[in-house]
Parts: sequence; structure tokens; C-alpha cells
Amino acid sequence: GQEVEFEVIDGGGAAVARRPVTDANGTATVGGWTLGDTPGANTLRATATGLSVQPVVFTALAIAGAPASLTISAGNNQTATAGSLLPVAPAVVVRDNRGNPVLGVTVTFTASSGVVTGASALTNAAGQATVGSWRLGNTAGVQTLTASINNVPTVTFTATATAGVAANVVVVGDSVARNFPVN
Repeated sequence: GQEVEFEVIDGGGAAVARRPVTDANGTATVGGWTLGDTPGANTLRATATGLSVQPVVFTALAIAGAPASLTISAGNNQTATAGSLLPVAPAVVVRDNRGNPVLGVTVTFTASSGVVTGASALTNAAGQATVGSWRLGNTAGVQTLTASINNVPTVTFTATATAGVAANVVVVGDSVARNFPVN
């Protein structure tokens, strides 16, 4: 019949039915404990009301949930010469449904043209995955790179490949075409 008060003291979250009374075995059970939204340690303290006994402390570790979103964090809308490396490696951030970064998720990057190194990248503690590099294809125009993970909508990077410097000039008009190198 002793009242025990349960109180969240660290990590956020909430406890429900926080003032149960002990049963015949002397056990009091909190109605429920919801951990805070942010990954990390959560602490709940139980104190016997009106008694001079040490409180009991419970600790739980909150972790990020399953991946729920994928957003571009770097390397979108770049311009470079066709066939060259882009100056900023494309990167995405993976978050759970509460906005927390998710560690250890494999993100797959697929280019419409060109070559990608590190096309399968793991997210770091900040939820970020970055390709090693993206070398544009040899044709001028808009090129795309798609980032994807299972069960989450994909995101697409765009890059504009521009024509390079002329290497030759070809004169056409008479019966013989002439090719002149450009200096």
C-alpha cells in the first residue's frame, strides 16, 4: 500500500500512471514510459513517497528509428565540363520519422551518365552518406544522379555538363574538308 512516484529526470519523454501503490509483494509498476525523441540516455527515477529510502533509477538508451526520409545535403545543381569530376561530391542525409539522423544505412547512388565512385555509401553518425566522386558523362547537357534506400522516396541530383574547349576546327565548303588544330 506504499505510494511510489516515478519521474522522468533525463532524456525527455514521459511516464504515465506515475504514482502507483505497491502490491502485496511490495512491487509498484509505472503505467508506461515513453522515451524522448532524441537518441541518447533516458532516465526514470522511482521514489517511495514519505520514506527515507534511496530512490531507484532506471536508464534506457533511445536510438534513432527506421529511415523515413532522404534529403540532399551537398552537391546539387553543379556545372562542370563534360567528362570532368564535379567539385563537390553529392551527399544526402537520412532521418527517422522524428527527424533524427540514422547511422549505418546503405545509400545507393546511380548516375544517368558518367561514373560514380563510392556508389554504395553508409551513413555516418550525422546520417550523411557521400559518394566518393561523380565524373560527368562526355555529352553536354543535364545529367542526373539518384540516391535511394529501401522503402523511402528517392532524391535526384542534377548537374549541367558544358562543352569543353574546341580541339579542332573543320572547314567544310569545297570538295575537300580540312582539319586545323586549335592552338
